Amino acid sequence: MKNFPLPTTAVATLPLRIVAWAWFGIGALALLLFPPLREHDATFGWLPFWLVIAPLLDLALLHRSRLTAMSFALLVRARHRRRPPRRQARRRRAPPRRAHLRPLLAALLSR
Repeated sequence: MKNFPLPTTAVATLPLRIVAWAWFGIGALALLLFPPLREHDATFGWLPFWLVIAPLLDLALLHRSRLTAMSFALLVRARHRRRPPRRQARRRRAPPRRAHLRPLLAALLSR
């Protein structure tokens, strides 16, 4: 994989990304170490949301253009991988002519 220079938006959001990753790591560690944090609080609501899910949503929003490009690339690869190779269409054989029925049909109709 090649290293490309970061766009200006990636450089501008670098402090936000660092905070979101730290928030996620500390929140996940807190949930693992302190079971009471896995419950609902009257003031803050469902604490796992604020400790784990909210920072992941922030990271997803910060990386949305990269995530959409990656998902599009994965869908294109999966589509090309599943498509069976196309075979050349074969011509259908013409039905055999029923030449032996024509004289009988002509004889029946001529009467």
